Amino acid sequence: MSPVRIRKSGQRLVADLESQIKFLREAIQALAEESDRYKQIAATLRVLVCSFGKNRPLLLDLMDELDAVYFISPIPDLPFPIPLVDDSDKDDLLDLGEMSSDDIWQYYRSIAKSYSLREFVRRAEAIHFMGHSYSYQDLIRTLAEQSGLGHEDWKIDQNVPGMESFVIGGVQSHMAPLLNLCEHVLSAATNVVNFASDQGYRPHYFVLRDEYYQLPHLFAED
Repeated sequence: MSPVRIRKSGQRLVADLESQIKFLREAIQALAEESDRYKQIAATLRVLVCSFGKNRPLLLDLMDELDAVYFISPIPDLPFPIPLVDDSDKDDLLDLGEMSSDDIWQYYRSIAKSYSLREFVRRAEAIHFMGHSYSYQDLIRTLAEQSGLGHEDWKIDQNVPGMESFVIGGVQSHMAPLLNLCEHVLSAATNVVNFASDQGYRPHYFVLRDEYYQLPHLFAED
């Protein structure tokens, strides 16, 4: 008979979250020199924010238990709506060609909205490649489950080689959106560990109060 599985304590779950943050940070730091670190980044994001089957996304479900919400908003200076996979094939309802530039900006501001981290991962468009729209969850799972740390499939999505060869700002196109997501994931995870530390949890690796995990600091030498 198989051993009985027991629920982890809250302290252990937060410690697990902190470990995953550490792994993600290290992988991002190494990515510039080791492009295959995307495997580790995708696998870690899968653990933290992907919901499927009986899998519980560690970060998102911990946030739910703490009644914590992290919202992602459009860039203030460019208030275009966050593109969604379920909207990507729809044309604008308005004829923008008949509108002034001020009216166009006002229109975009009126339809731009924020999304929770959970909804953003599930619905926001990470990349549109060769006629196919990938949500962040789609992209993470495609990479993590076909060419990630936990599994190396003998067949992969036909678009992945093209994504690897298309570079945006020195970063492979499949990694550019995931690095953007990492900034939000690390920030949200930092908030969770900070909250837990206020309740008596003792961080294992880092002092988090200075938002050490924000991406602008990730490439600085420790």
